Amino acid sequence: TNHRISESVNSFVRGMAHVFPAIAVLTLAWACGDIMKVVGTDRLFAQIITGSLDEGSLPTISFVISFLMALATGTSWGTMGIMFPLMIQPTYQVAEGNSEIVYSTIAGILSGAVAGDHVSPISDTTVLSSLAADCDLFRHVVTQSPYVIFVTIISILIGTVPVGYSDFPNIMAFILGYLLILAFTFGICRPVISKTGAFDPFTELYMKLKGDPDLETIKQDTAAKFQEIGEGGGGFAFWSKGQKAEEEVDDAKPEEEGPLSEEKDGVIAST
Repeated sequence: TNHRISESVNSFVRGMAHVFPAIAVLTLAWACGDIMKVVGTDRLFAQIITGSLDEGSLPTISFVISFLMALATGTSWGTMGIMFPLMIQPTYQVAEGNSEIVYSTIAGILSGAVAGDHVSPISDTTVLSSLAADCDLFRHVVTQSPYVIFVTIISILIGTVPVGYSDFPNIMAFILGYLLILAFTFGICRPVISKTGAFDPFTELYMKLKGDPDLETIKQDTAAKFQEIGEGGGGFAFWSKGQKAEEEVDDAKPEEEGPLSEEKDGVIAST
């Protein structure tokens, strides 16, 4: 019992050590938001927005600013807490109560904050993900960057810009964005386990230019694993093989024996 209590306490302390940086970042972000309001940054934003900006550009501007702020601070919640007081009221004034512009600006803040946080090297989610996967933090950020960049470009070109200027309705932006993401997923991305072990075209181009030996090793190992599990099996065959191996290990375990008994001189002795 004492061992279990000690193990639980140690696990709790280690877990708190992992999440403490995230708590510190959030606390500092909230404090930064309060300081910016006290010194009058919200009034400065209001003056800039109401004085020189076109209402159609506000969704895109809110998206880009939120993206950069989340990238720099590493927190999406903190970015939202800072941006909402700065952007919403002046946006409502400039748009003269146009609900579509106001809602699009709110959406720009939310989506930009999440996108920037996703690729930020100091984000709590990025740090915890790399720790959980036991991989290098910088390499994890590099692997996330192409997806974030693509989605960010699509969000601006198909989402915030045309919706802000009412070029087409919101539902059309959803449909076009969905189709482009599907095309990117099935046209550019590659399966985890494939016959050739090939990466996506951008990584392949990087390998040709730089000649990364680690990526070449991963590519060869992936092709070898595909040959091992059999062509046409894909990820399901890999999963099935793992399940089968686990079942074989379980079957190989000796069954727990019950109390042993032996009869000596007509007397049954149990052990």
